[in-house]
Amino acid sequence: MKDYTEAKLYDCKGNISGQWYAYFFVNCADENGQIKSKMFIRKQGINRLKGKREKTTYGNELVRQINNLLSEGWRPRGAAKIDKPVDLITKLYELLELKKGLRTRTWQSYQYSIDVLVKWLKKNHYDYFMPSDFTVTICHNFFDSLQKQKLAGKTLNGHKGQLSIFFNMMADRDLIAKNPFSKIKPYP
Repeated sequence: MKDYTEAKLYDCKGNISGQWYAYFFVNCADENGQIKSKMFIRKQGINRLKGKREKTTYGNELVRQINNLLSEGWRPRGAAKIDKPVDLITKLYELLELKKGLRTRTWQSYQYSIDVLVKWLKKNHYDYFMPSDFTVTICHNFFDSLQKQKLAGKTLNGHKGQLSIFFNMMADRDLIAKNPFSKIKPYP
């Protein structure tokens, strides 16, 4: 969902002696953290033009430029972009991208462990969880399902160690209070 409305041209219903401008709305957080829609106006010399055709042409170009800037992430002064919460799966893959500099086999191993967890999360309808929603109980449920697949202890410990790295990274970034994988005991 966009946090702005596209710019439009206000043309005073064709009256060339009125004040023409481009206007748009951007969602902003106030001092209490409440999100409110704020209107912004840009004239940028449109009212210096004399004819209706010139004002319309210039105004439509101004609207197009503003819409292009908004779609690229630009926000006017006083309208800082609101950080949207990132779900667990997206965050895991973002953190995996930070590990791109590792050896190929190591990175592929990390990716495989994340893929196993993501597949389980989606199967169990946890795919829209925030990182802080992933509790120790859910972590135990994940490993219980892996044990039912008759995986070796070495494989389970590998998944635990690799996923623990990413949850430690989330804890370091204050996305979660504590790494839920730290409560999982090593498998024999």
